[in-house]
This record gives sequence, C-alpha cells and structure tokens, in this order.
Amino acid sequence: MKRGMEMLILAIVIILVILGILKVQDMNKVSSEQVVQKVLTNCEFNQVKVDTSNANIKVKQGNHYRVLFEGRQKLLPKVEVKNKRLIVEDKDGIKVVNGNLFDLFKKHSVVPQITIELPNEKLKNIEIDNSNGSVTVQGVAVSQGEIDLSNGNIMVDHSTADGYDLDTSNGHVEINGSNKGDSYSKDDKARRVLSIDNSNGDITVSYGG
Repeated sequence: MKRGMEMLILAIVIILVILGILKVQDMNKVSSEQVVQKVLTNCEFNQVKVDTSNANIKVKQGNHYRVLFEGRQKLLPKVEVKNKRLIVEDKDGIKVVNGNLFDLFKKHSVVPQITIELPNEKLKNIEIDNSNGSVTVQGVAVSQGEIDLSNGNIMVDHSTADGYDLDTSNGHVEINGSNKGDSYSKDDKARRVLSIDNSNGDITVSYGG
C-alpha cells in the first residue's frame, strides 16, 4: 500500500514537471514572436478591399495615403494597389480562423491592428470580410460597399450611400443614434448601397446631415 502511494505521488510530480516545462516553452515562444509596426504602402487609392481572418480594422482620414500594421511579424498581410484599389489580404497559409481565434483571448496577446489612412474625405467603395475583430470607418465618407464580420462591432460614422441593408444576428443596429433592433433596410435596391452583415456584434451607421 505504501509503495503504491509513493508511485502515485511520483507520477503526479512527473506530470506537474512536464506541464511546467510545456508552459515555459509556450511562454518563451509567445515572447519570442516579434511585434512590429510597419507602413505597408503609400500608394494612392480611392477604393478599399480587406479580406482577413482576425484583426481590428480602422479606416480614417489622414495626411497621407498609407496602410499601417501593428502585430506579430508572422501575421503581416499582403498589400497591393491596382487601379487605385487597395487590397489587403492574409498571406497564404496564415488564414486559419480556429488557430488565430484563440490568440484574441490570450492575456498577453496582441490583436493585429490594420489602419488605413487617406487624405481624401471620400471613398468610392469599401469591401471588408473579416472573421474576428472590430471594423471602424471614421472621418471618411463611404458612398457604397459591403462589410461582412463574424465577431466584433462595426461603426461607419459618415455614409453617403443611397440605400442601406444592415443586419446583425446578435446585437443591435443603430442609425443616427436611433436603435433599429437587429436589422435596418432602406432603398436597398438603389444604385449605391451600403450592405453590412454581422453575426455577433453591433452595427452603428451615421448618414445625412
């Protein structure tokens, strides 16, 4: 009986040591992943397309055309401008939703931040497809576009679209400060429509005035 108890205690100690080693290795791996701040492009554009898995995305008025990235080096997106259309995409092999989603909840994790700046106050078209993270369009007039998000809040503070088709599964839609429930539709067959679909999170849009 005594020998059996000793073997049990020894087994527990060995397991705890192994878990401790694995934990230290994981912490070292996280700390060794370099967090960078980079300007990815300075080319002129008047349309935006973003297709990412996990990032906070902000479009705002600035002094220059540029795309800023802050996050882990290995998550740097691919950026190019074609015919004044800015395209920001995950690099091949990075778009793994389940793998990256856990990073959002780690205590010391750095959620990637993509900031798109343009000196022009007007954006002809915007397309954003993102899985996890917020989407903010601030100080830039959006005439039309599509935003599709799985988890996070969406805010567009200056829309000049002719029509709207806004829907969220878990959250609320706010138009010019007024709560519209979980959906809002107005002239959704118009030529220039802002369409937003969100699975989990709020949608806030301001227009007119």
